[in-house]
Amino acid sequence: MKGHCFYQLGNEDAALECYQKAEQMHGLAPEFVYTYIGLCKVSKGEWEEGYENLEKAIQANEAEETPAKRTSIVRKPKSWNQKILKPT
Repeated sequence: MKGHCFYQLGNEDAALECYQKAEQMHGLAPEFVYTYIGLCKVSKGEWEEGYENLEKAIQANEAEETPAKRTSIVRKPKSWNQKILKPT
């Protein structure tokens, strides 16, 4: 979310760094990351790269299996689906 703050403040370079790091870590939904990478690129006048990332965002969104699509931009680790054991 740090990248989003930088983007809103108009600091596209710092925002891009954060979004690219989030992409590498697979911590956020790909469509969110690609959308904002694309918007940063467009803001910087890098139209072709911006368009490519926005296309990736559309493809990632269309790849979702459920009609409701993803309800969160944050990916839940698989371990969240496991039963939490309390210490005895």
